[in-house]
Order: sequence, then C-alpha cells, then structure tokens
Amino acid sequence: MRLTQVILLTTLLAFNAKSFGQVFTDQNPYSSSLLQTKANPINAEVEGSQYFYKFDLTSKVYKNGKYLVTRLSNYDAYNDEIVISDEKNEKFFMTKNEELTTVIGADKFVYFSLLGYFMVLNEGEVLLLKKPIKKFVEATPAKTGYDTGNKAHFIDEVKYYIITPKKKTPKEIKLKKKDLLNNLDNDHKKSMEVYLEKNKNSLRKEEDFIQALNAIKSY
Repeated sequence: MRLTQVILLTTLLAFNAKSFGQVFTDQNPYSSSLLQTKANPINAEVEGSQYFYKFDLTSKVYKNGKYLVTRLSNYDAYNDEIVISDEKNEKFFMTKNEELTTVIGADKFVYFSLLGYFMVLNEGEVLLLKKPIKKFVEATPAKTGYDTGNKAHFIDEVKYYIITPKKKTPKEIKLKKKDLLNNLDNDHKKSMEVYLEKNKNSLRKEEDFIQALNAIKSY
C-alpha cells in the first residue's frame, strides 16, 4: 500500500512538472519560471493600443547575460509589463527580475525594482534609458446632439533617465544640455564639455544624446 502511494505521488509530481515546463518548448531549466500571470486582452472599445510595438516581435531573454529563450513578446506600456507568448500563443506577463534582460526586436529592456522597465538606448559607462508610457483617457459623453463625444483612448508619453558609475539608480532627466551635464559625474561632465566644444551637436533630440554619450568614451 505504501509503495503504491509513493508511485502515485511520484507520477503526479512528474505530471505537474511536465505540464508546467511545457509553457516553453525550449529545453531550458529557466523557461517555465519566466511566466507570471496571464495578460488581459485589450478592450476593443478603446482607441489605440496599450502596447509599445504595433506587432509582437521576436525577442530573446537573458539571465545575467546568459541566453535563456526566444519568444514573441511586446511591451505593455500602460501596465509597465513585458508580455511574452507561449507555444500556444497565449500571452503572459513576464516575471519581473533585475537579473533578466529582454531584447525585443532590436531594443534592450532592463528591470529595476520599484521603478519598472526601461529601454537601454546606448552602451557605455553612462547609460541613457527611455521609458515609453501609455496613459489611459476615459471616454467623454456627447454634450449635445451634434457632438459625438470621445472614445476611451491611450495617449503616448515618454520619459528619459540616466545611469552613471556613481549613480546606478535611474535618475529622470529632460533632454536638455544643462540637465544632462548636471547629472553627470565630474569626469564624464568634463569629457562631455570637451566633446560639445569640438562637435556641432545641439543636444536637442534623442539621437543627439545617444551620439554624445557614446562619444565621450574617447574624450
């Protein structure tokens, strides 16, 4: 009787482990731990999308730099969640973990506890981070018979942050020359000032800041 119970328990545990592990078909011990909860579908009556990308993109997930799995995913900029699909194309919120990096298409996303997800825009000692945001605006009813009112919709916003060797927690900045210089460490600030003197970079657009931060390594 005891042997039968042990065999039954072992069989049930094996079945449950197999069922959970099949969320991803990859033979990877970390795959099944990436899923958190099922993602809610978008309300069809809301104009626009809560997702940053128009379509789900092929994405690679890494843990401490080590490749884990490839899946279709997207960034839910309203809920600040990475949504990842399983082999049945069901969508789940990915587990939030600072050790995980997700490359969606060509964009790298990292996670910071209490702060959420950020896109990493450059490589180097000083990192420029971008946080796409989708804000929900409720529907407004028509005020007159000639007015149709407004449907519920999403509006796009974006915030930028910076990380330096001495300030490893993302600090929000505006894309302005003065704000950037005020948030750089002394050594990087001097390098940036030299770079700006020698180059015609107006630091007005996102691309200007990326170019400048990538260039200061050589100054």
